[in-house]
Amino acid sequence: MSTPTQVPIQQSVGAALRFAVDQWRPIAVYSAYGAAATVALAAFSAAVAAMGIVASVLTTAVQAAIYGLFLAVFLGLPTRDWLRRGGSVWAAMAVVAFFLCIVFLVLSLPVSMIMLAGPLAPYADDLQAAGGSEAAVMEVMLRFAEAQPIPILLMLLFFGAVWMILTSRLYLAAPATAEQGRILTFETWRWTKGATLGIIGARLLLLVPAYALVTALAYLVAALFGFNPFDAASIAAIAQNNLIVFLLYVGIRSFVQFVAFMALEAGLSAYLYRGLRPQAEAPPAA
Repeated sequence: MSTPTQVPIQQSVGAALRFAVDQWRPIAVYSAYGAAATVALAAFSAAVAAMGIVASVLTTAVQAAIYGLFLAVFLGLPTRDWLRRGGSVWAAMAVVAFFLCIVFLVLSLPVSMIMLAGPLAPYADDLQAAGGSEAAVMEVMLRFAEAQPIPILLMLLFFGAVWMILTSRLYLAAPATAEQGRILTFETWRWTKGATLGIIGARLLLLVPAYALVTALAYLVAALFGFNPFDAASIAAIAQNNLIVFLLYVGIRSFVQFVAFMALEAGLSAYLYRGLRPQAEAPPAA
């Protein structure tokens, strides 16, 4: 990149794709490791239902570990300390996620007030009558969404835009943490100043098609196995009645997600980190 605040979108996407193609062997190997670990955790969750939350948290740790390995490959770092690096990346992402939760909680208050005073006003009595019943509240909200989809769409677009902007400003947290060996999150905020729109453009151009591909492949695999991956009841039924098929689906889906989405995201974030990181922040050459 020519200057720290410039993000040539097509060049960044092309670099991420080249990274993934050039390093397909380690990507495939590490993706297989990640898929195997994910399957083991899914089997554990199915065997001990009460540990489902624990298994979910451990699954995010597996994803962070594999993401850290991808970053190590793209940044030319040793992979032998994958556990420490994965733990650091997981911690950095947890800090970012906690920050996003706070922001969305704060924003949800005025948005809820606007919705209640505006398009939701005719449903206020129904919501009050629903009381603390989650099912009743959901029924009212479903009726509202069917009758007035535009306000719901605008609200989703607003929160989606906020999420995209904030995560793009902190997009270098993971590669910075991976390379520098310490948890870095808000320290990277200033590095992306002036480059946010470019980062968003590169992410949309590269990762939206990748996500669509992963989703489509997951749906096709699930359809071959005879269930709907977008229906929670269908997933629960296949997991209960045919655990082997369910675990096979989880393994295939996880492998595809690592290879076709997470590897590309790691390549993009590593490339942007190399270009946007201030030289004063670069670790000394070995």
